[in-house]
Amino acid sequence: MSRRTGIPATLGALIACACVSRSIGAEFVFSEKEELLSTSPAAALRVSSIDGEPMENLLGVLPGTGQIGMFGRNGTGGFTAPVYFPAGPSPSAMIVADLDGDGDKDAAMTNSSASRITIVFTENGTFESSRIVTIGQQPTSIASGDFNQDGRVDLVAANFNSDTITVVLNDAGAEFTSKSILGAGNGPHSLLCDDFDGDGLLDIACTQYFTNAVYIYRGLGNGSFLPPTPTVVANRPTAIAAGDFDLDGDPDLAVANSNSGTVTFLRNNGGAMSFWMQESAGLQPSDIRVEDLDRDGDPDLAIATAGANSLALFENRNAGESMFKILLPLSYKPQSVVLRDLDGDGDADVIASSATNGRIVVLRNETPAPFCPGDCDADLYVDVNDLNIVLSNWGRSVAPGSNGDLSEDGVIGVDDLNTVLSNWGGVCGAS
Repeated sequence: MSRRTGIPATLGALIACACVSRSIGAEFVFSEKEELLSTSPAAALRVSSIDGEPMENLLGVLPGTGQIGMFGRNGTGGFTAPVYFPAGPSPSAMIVADLDGDGDKDAAMTNSSASRITIVFTENGTFESSRIVTIGQQPTSIASGDFNQDGRVDLVAANFNSDTITVVLNDAGAEFTSKSILGAGNGPHSLLCDDFDGDGLLDIACTQYFTNAVYIYRGLGNGSFLPPTPTVVANRPTAIAAGDFDLDGDPDLAVANSNSGTVTFLRNNGGAMSFWMQESAGLQPSDIRVEDLDRDGDPDLAIATAGANSLALFENRNAGESMFKILLPLSYKPQSVVLRDLDGDGDADVIASSATNGRIVVLRNETPAPFCPGDCDADLYVDVNDLNIVLSNWGRSVAPGSNGDLSEDGVIGVDDLNTVLSNWGGVCGAS
């Protein structure tokens, strides 16, 4: 990650010996904000705006009842009682995206017992019409992206029993009739899309449950993909997430392995994945999400452990040099987790659903923001932007702590300049 660190020549000598990087870690702090209830356990959670209101909805797919449960928002930032919509038999996974190009978010679910995808389209803030797309046997995961660069959102699903991946291309009428099949080893379970090799085209990463590997399919930009490249992980990989854990500009992978109770990190080296490190995650990790939970500039992890009454949170320290595990106790075993800033305070909150009943808990993120001396503009870097803030306000009387007043004495002066210079090049939370 490049940063602007150029400075006026007259100040260059002053900071020649002061260019240091800082890593500031803080343990996560969460408190229970709200508990919700659906008619049956939610296998997958998503947060998106469906009903046209400013605040986002919470969506859960309910395999036991064949429904989507949609929770609206109330005036205090909480959620209302759910409204239910048909989702087809045994819905197992879900994506939310504008699938018909009308500007509204729609939803697509895999139906594991029916070998199909059910697409529901949003009209007037609710799910109105639907479309069925036949795919392979027992689909367990779904992702979306523009695979042929036509500006439309396409779909891809992992078919566990067929040992295949189905790529479904969108068209002008959102019919999703153009399908292709990719060979997928033995037990494709969870997949996602990202540009792993930096060529501007979407690729696919898919876990192989029975061969304990991750397959990377490089996209060609026309809806087709090269044969996969495998990377070995641990026993029974069930969930996968992408994040730039080492802050080098390309997406790495974190893979949750159910039988071994671990999370495997794969480092991206120009599109080639290699084993990086492995950490204990807890009993039966079932879902994994990536977000900067402590606002220190690097991505952290949240893992739902369906065999334990806790979430496993991993704080990324020193740009992936280590992952510090913190257990977040729950009163039930979590199946799915989603991370989103629900209260608008700048950090991601946690929503987790139970593996055994319809309970869903909302946990508010109260982790303190990192202390970053010299960072006037709160971007977690100390650079020329911070220097310019101090210099442009030089000598002014201001409200303490504002406009570059790092010393909080109400005047922009030499103390503030020295704070910027002595921390020049600092990267709070990363190395």
